[in-house]
Amino acid sequence: MLPTREHHERDVATRVEGSVENHAAPAPRRRLLDPASAVSALAPRTISTVGTATLVAGTLVFLLGIDRESLATFVVAAVVAGVGFGSAFLGVLRSMTQLAQPHERASLLSAVYVFSYLAFSVPAVVGGVLITHIGLRDSSLAYGTLVAVLAVFSLGIAVAASAAHPPGAATGLIDTQRPPGCHVPDPSARKCRRMAARTQTRMPARERVTAALNAPLASALGCFLLDPDDASSGVAFVPGELADNGTGGVHAAALAAVLELAADLLVLPTLDDDEHAVTHASSLQVLGGAVRGYRVEARAQLDRRSRRLAFVSAAATVDGMVVATAQLTESVVKRKQ
Repeated sequence: MLPTREHHERDVATRVEGSVENHAAPAPRRRLLDPASAVSALAPRTISTVGTATLVAGTLVFLLGIDRESLATFVVAAVVAGVGFGSAFLGVLRSMTQLAQPHERASLLSAVYVFSYLAFSVPAVVGGVLITHIGLRDSSLAYGTLVAVLAVFSLGIAVAASAAHPPGAATGLIDTQRPPGCHVPDPSARKCRRMAARTQTRMPARERVTAALNAPLASALGCFLLDPDDASSGVAFVPGELADNGTGGVHAAALAAVLELAADLLVLPTLDDDEHAVTHASSLQVLGGAVRGYRVEARAQLDRRSRRLAFVSAAATVDGMVVATAQLTESVVKRKQ
C-alpha cells in the first residue's frame, strides 16, 4: 500500500525537524571573522567583477612604479594585482562550473586550465622577443598597458551583464529557455514539444499549491512562491532558527526540504486531478554559502516524465550563487478519494 501525500509530508517534516534539533547549538556561538568564508559567500559574478577592478588598479600602479623606477610602488602593485587576478579567476571559474552538469566539469576544467596556461606562456614568449628589440622597460610598459586595457574591457562586459541579468535571475544549472521536461541537446525534439504542451495545458489548482505551501514543514520554514502567479517558477525562504545548523549556516535537511518543495510544485502541472506525486528517491549535494538570515531561492527543472515517474533536477541559490543541488525521482500515484 503506497503512502498518502499527507503521510509522506509528515514523515519528511519529522525527519528534518529532528535533524535540525539534534544539530542545534544550545546557545548562539560567536564566530571569528573568516575572510575566506566571507569571500565564498559572495556571488561569483560579484567576486569576478571586484577582482577585475582590483586587477586594473594593480596594473596601473605597476605602470606607475616602472615609470618612476620605484621598488616600493612595484611591490605594492604586485600585491594588489595578484589579489585582483586571483579573485577574478575564482569568480569566473565558479561561474563556469555552475553552467556545467557534474559529469561535464572535469572536461570543462581541463579546457579552462589549458587556455589559462596558454594565456600565461604565449605573452611571456612574445615579451621575450620584444625585449631584444625595444628593451625591458618599454616591453614591460607595453605588456602592462595591454593587460590594463583588456581588464577594463572585461570589467565593462561584466558590469553590462550584471545590469542585463541581475543576480538571482537564474541558477546557472536550470535552463530557463527550454520548455519544462526538455533536458536533451535538441529542445525542438518531439518529446520536448509534447511535454511542453502537456505542462502548459494543465495548471495546478490553487488549492493544491496552497496545501503544499501550508504543509507543516514548508510553513515552519516560511517558504513562499517566487512568482505568485506561477507556482512552477520556484520557491524561496529566509533561513531562521529552525534551519540553523548550529554554526550560523543552513542545515542540509532544510535545503533538501525546500528543493523537494520546488520539485513538487514543478511536477504539479503535469498531474491529472486524481494524481499526486510522492518523492521516493533523492540525492543532495551541498556546495556551501547558505547563511542564516539570507534569502535562499530554489528552482527545479523537469528532466523526464514518464507515465508513473518524474525525474527532476533542482538547485538552491543565494544571490545567484548555487549553494545546493538535488536530483529527485517522484512516483505518480492515484489520489485516494
